[in-house]
Amino acid sequence: MKQKLLNNECIYAGTYHHIKSDCAINLVREFILRFGDFARTSNIGGLFSTLQLRNFGIGPKNISSVERGVMTYLCLSNTTPPKISIAVIKTYKEMDFPGDYGLPPHSLLLMSSDPFVYSSPGTSFNDVRSFIQNEKSPIYENNTEVLYRDVEPLTANFQKYFPSENEYPYGFLRHDEEKDLLSQPAPPGNPIVGIRWLLGYDSEEEVNRIRVVFFAVLQNGESMLQKIDNTSDAVILEKSWPPFD
Repeated sequence: MKQKLLNNECIYAGTYHHIKSDCAINLVREFILRFGDFARTSNIGGLFSTLQLRNFGIGPKNISSVERGVMTYLCLSNTTPPKISIAVIKTYKEMDFPGDYGLPPHSLLLMSSDPFVYSSPGTSFNDVRSFIQNEKSPIYENNTEVLYRDVEPLTANFQKYFPSENEYPYGFLRHDEEKDLLSQPAPPGNPIVGIRWLLGYDSEEEVNRIRVVFFAVLQNGESMLQKIDNTSDAVILEKSWPPFD
């Protein structure tokens, strides 16, 4: 049997969602290999501005409890071609199950923006690594606030488009690890200004095979794969639902 890409060796000890860079790259590569047409013509990822996240109440200075965090929703647009985006809502309890009751219709979420495609001709590990590191879509302040009543049909679109992949179109990031992502040291004069998320895939997952990987983005547009001293991995987060899958 093929080994799960999200095995215990991928997760850094003492964390829930902090994964090693090689595992992150392999997850993204598997999505490209399986859904290459979608990755090249629709999108492989999108962006969040740290300024807009902070103004929305998400960020290092908005930590209330490690038992709470950011709930994410996978959405698929009705456009041609369709685009995947992520809507986030803050201070959600990790053990709550949104599928049982949803959110109040007027709950406010922040939607990701600036979807980008996989543009590299190759699909090797090094091709994907180079793409992630060098994809420099500008971080604009294009994130929009949306109501849950408008998000819910988009999550249904996602499940219809990928009917056998994800039982739950949700994800969760703890506040403390969200802080680790956005507060990690950056090169002088090149601060972290955003989050770039990319789609991943793990065929051995039983519940949610399509994954989401989050990278810190520097002002020069690069995604952080290594710490600034290049001695070890940068903080990279991955999570889908349920919390412990």
